[in-house]
Amino acid sequence: MLDQRIEDGACRHCEGTRKLPLGAYDNMTEEDKHWVFVNLFNFDKPYTKPTSSFNEGYLGFGIVCGVTDYGRYKKLTPEEFKEEVRESFMNGWLQYITLTGKEGYLPTEILIRKGDSGWFAYPIKQETLTINS
Repeated sequence: MLDQRIEDGACRHCEGTRKLPLGAYDNMTEEDKHWVFVNLFNFDKPYTKPTSSFNEGYLGFGIVCGVTDYGRYKKLTPEEFKEEVRESFMNGWLQYITLTGKEGYLPTEILIRKGDSGWFAYPIKQETLTINS
């Protein structure tokens, strides 16, 4: 019975399909997280923009994952560090809007900022250049 289509217009959310589309506030699927990690995480280029450690460390604002470990990560090999970041990202709770922002666009890359307090992963969106004529 659930696989039968509802009359068109009967449901403004699913449009009769009985399947709800993903929204900006839904949690990312495992498949989407895997794609993001493989295609957008850049471990070769450090994050260098100013940060707000209270917002990222305590509230998680502006980051997709991170750890406050007071430098424990520095003892890891590059492969172990990459695996730690992958596990943190894959096991973390992440809404689509956290990655895309209000604009709804995917970042061009995700960069890691390493510090004495820990590491944090920032989504980077290519800035639009304005040319004055």
